[in-house]
Parts: sequence; C-alpha cells; structure tokens
Amino acid sequence: MYAVWYTEGDSRERIVGISLNKEIAYDMARNLYSIKKNIDKLECIATGVFLMSEGSLYTSSIPKKAQVLPLLTSLN
Repeated sequence: MYAVWYTEGDSRERIVGISLNKEIAYDMARNLYSIKKNIDKLECIATGVFLMSEGSLYTSSIPKKAQVLPLLTSLN
C-alpha cells in the first residue's frame, strides 16, 4: 500500500491519499505538487510516497519513503 504525502517548509509529512498501485501513487504525488504549487500558491512544498505494509502500525518506526517532487539532486 502506498500513502501519498506532502510537506510545507519544515513541517511533518501530511498523508492525503492512498493507493494500492505504485504508479497511481506517484501520479497522485505529482498532481498534488501541481495543486499545492499552482492553486494553493505554496512556495516551499515537497510531495512523495510512503511504502506501507498492511497491518503494520508505524508508532516507533518510519515507513520507507520517496520524495517525488521537487526532484532531489546531488552536487557530487
């Protein structure tokens, strides 16, 4: 299961959608970025996807995550 999240500035990730399909979750994260950037006019925004296991509670551990937008770049 995939949970779509966004964060504004230094705030915590907010989960705003879920999908059973990886490609759909990544599309949702890209669409969410466009909405938050262009419609809500947020400046410092990031969107991504958590990979979550069914039946797991994430109270002391953090699920695997990927940032979708903006793309992370390396200066190396």
